[in-house]
Amino acid sequence: MSDDEILDDLIRREGGFVNHPADRGGPTKYGITQATLARWRGRAVTAADVQTLTLLEARQIFEAQYLKPWRDTPSAIKPQLVDMTVLHGLRNARRIAAQASAQTNIDLAKARMRFIARIVQRDPTQRVFLLGWLNRAMEFI
Repeated sequence: MSDDEILDDLIRREGGFVNHPADRGGPTKYGITQATLARWRGRAVTAADVQTLTLLEARQIFEAQYLKPWRDTPSAIKPQLVDMTVLHGLRNARRIAAQASAQTNIDLAKARMRFIARIVQRDPTQRVFLLGWLNRAMEFI
């Protein structure tokens, strides 16, 4: 799968603008949070800035911050690693990958589901996202 195809799938999964009250990332569009956009632009941004984020700028952010760290990764698991990075951050995605018993999509998905379960156990307000997160992990099996 090419990087462009990875991004196309990621954007399909993430969708457009959302501002769910339980989402710790706050306002998000295409999977780009307000904090991520602020870091990218080097200044504070508003929810309206997130809402008007263009697909072109989102793809530039994804390429620089989510694809680049995995550029030397085997193509079979790269899409899932990029997806985990968007959902859980690069540090957590690396931890999840390290905890997988092998570097296969099945093992990554299992480690990812364990990570998701711990999130919900620690913070029950995140339960609203549980089924979506689990379904998302299952897409890679």
